[in-house]
Amino acid sequence: MPSSLRSGRGNATGWSSCRDRAGSRQVISGPLRDQIGLLGALRPHDRVLVLLQLLGGERPVELARGAIEAL
Repeated sequence: MPSSLRSGRGNATGWSSCRDRAGSRQVISGPLRDQIGLLGALRPHDRVLVLLQLLGGERPVELARGAIEAL
């Protein structure tokens, strides 16, 4: 996980901190269903950024807020 997310600061990609809502999330719908990741940021228009382990590394994926649930 990028150190800026661990420390609660935004980083060079423009992600804002979600310290008060941070934690593991599971994708519950769509092609990435059952993947588990970390909440990276809240986005406008009911979207969220989640860090998922894909293709050999952590990848930021933007999803609909209703497509994930807290673990």
